[in-house]
Amino acid sequence: MAKRLLNTIARCWQCGAGLVYWNKSGKREAKYYCSARMYKGNAGCSNGAGIPAEALDLAVNAKLAAMLNEDFDTTVSLCMEQAEVWRALRATTVSASKADEREVARLEGVISKLTDAIEAGQPVGTRLKERQQELDTLRGKLEEADAVPERKDFEAMLAPLGPLVGLGLGDVSTTRSVLHKVGLTRITVEPDGPDGWKFRGPANLVGLAVHRRVKAAPPDSPSAPYLT
Repeated sequence: MAKRLLNTIARCWQCGAGLVYWNKSGKREAKYYCSARMYKGNAGCSNGAGIPAEALDLAVNAKLAAMLNEDFDTTVSLCMEQAEVWRALRATTVSASKADEREVARLEGVISKLTDAIEAGQPVGTRLKERQQELDTLRGKLEEADAVPERKDFEAMLAPLGPLVGLGLGDVSTTRSVLHKVGLTRITVEPDGPDGWKFRGPANLVGLAVHRRVKAAPPDSPSAPYLT
């Protein structure tokens, strides 16, 4: 799974190869570079410019959010998918709870028999104490399942449930999932005049990434002009 939002989704305007995130030293601004140029040099592609990763990610995120806000049908479809994921997760949770409830009933029966055995003068060792601890743990688990979670816990619980929620929380993997689901699997990034970048793709995806001054490339990145 890609760890960066636009790895391979963003494309080089010169050759069409995927752009990849690059920040070798971690001391300079991270950028996306043409993968063909990075791996094959000039023979792969003549485009050695780097696009500021943070600016491009933010611009695409903003454009995607605007598209979803304007495209009611697509947003509803994503919400319906989210609902299906929630129902599946809820069904699993309910099933697990019922299993715990059955185990509670079984332990209560075992404890009752062990108590009768003690009253009858029969040795039970540590079994009664162990079963009681198991019962207390399960009862606590069932009580916690009905509790209302704190906001941070609720967000953490919702984050992996579906793409729409993940997009709202800024999760990279689920935002990429949204991009794929709305058909944005190829976003071409190209120069916008002498000092900026713009991107375009299907579904009328057009946006401005950033305008910045061009300088010489840093020594630890592909040798080409880059944006600072």
